[in-house]
Amino acid sequence: MNHLFTTLSYLFFALVLSISLNAQNDPSPVKELGIGLSGLDDISLQYRWGDENKLHNLAGGIGLTFVSSNSYASELNSMQFSGTYSILHLNPINQNFGFVIGPSFGIGINKSSSETSFTNSRRSVFSFGPRVGVVLGGYCKVNSEFYIYGSINPNLFYNYVDTNYNSTGDPDNNYNSFGISGLNNSGAMLTLAYRFQNGTK
Repeated sequence: MNHLFTTLSYLFFALVLSISLNAQNDPSPVKELGIGLSGLDDISLQYRWGDENKLHNLAGGIGLTFVSSNSYASELNSMQFSGTYSILHLNPINQNFGFVIGPSFGIGINKSSSETSFTNSRRSVFSFGPRVGVVLGGYCKVNSEFYIYGSINPNLFYNYVDTNYNSTGDPDNNYNSFGISGLNNSGAMLTLAYRFQNGTK
């Protein structure tokens, strides 16, 4: 099962790369580069292209963690990846403010391992979670080049977790979960974007 989801992960990366390369050559009149902030420990890079009324958005983030403890002779290594593609429909209220709404499709992948030499134990965890949702929010036009977006992303998600143990006597296990997330402010995102017209980058 782990190999299956790893293969799907590579396919997703290839799809995102293909969309991104096509976007680079797309003669869209409007393009944006942005940084998304959802808490101090959740930062994503965003690339958008389209026109004044609709923007395609690619967002991605990668996290790496390496922790070593000499007291217990233990190590923890983890890598997280998240990617999202969304279509943002911009509905202006006036020249400087407006609403944003549109569908979104995302994925989250996490691979971690921990090892303790003192007890000769090792554990590895792999999780994979696609999601489908909607972006709801608003935007503020600071000037012709800088925009601020605020949004939440209610979504339906599926999560698969595979845990493997070594030398602890605990059985390997995996489980699946389904649910709804992003309905409260804890998943809110603030995006600072720089806008440029095609050919002016």
